[in-house]
Amino acid sequence: MAADRWLFWHRRDLRLADNLGLAAAAAATPAVTGVFVLDPAILGSTDMAPARVWFLLESLAELQRRWREAGSRLLVLEGDPAALLPRLAEALGAAVVA
Repeated sequence: MAADRWLFWHRRDLRLADNLGLAAAAAATPAVTGVFVLDPAILGSTDMAPARVWFLLESLAELQRRWREAGSRLLVLEGDPAALLPRLAEALGAAVVA
């Protein structure tokens, strides 16, 4: 049922195993879609050296693989999370963004 769908927002914790927030979402509904938002404000900061960006992208590719193995998906988007997440939740019919 679409109303039971949750959208799980990975902010910093790029793990499936021992992720308490994700475990809570999965306990509430079997219909969980993951999302990670590449925020240009953060990507453009001086803390984000090219090697760090490369590591982040490689980590996200691995996380996408793990989501697929678990029977769902991880969406990777670029933009302002405050603008993107409500629109994505509406498009997916997600009742909760966690």
